[in-house]
Amino acid sequence: AEQGLADQEQHGDLRDLVMRSPRTGDIVTVGPEESLLNAYGRMRRSDVSQLPVLDEGRLVGIVDESDILAKV
Repeated sequence: AEQGLADQEQHGDLRDLVMRSPRTGDIVTVGPEESLLNAYGRMRRSDVSQLPVLDEGRLVGIVDESDILAKV
């Protein structure tokens, strides 16, 4: 049955994640004031290597494993 939801084009990269609404509850994000340790923990628990950084629901950046390794 039609649910009124349009299929989104899939790119196979982070754009697929960022273009989805964070209100669905299945996107792992980090806030701009959170530590890299928190970001790393979320990456490990969620088995991802990149996290969108959201500030009041707006995308303001992306943190990935290389960002964390550069600070170690």
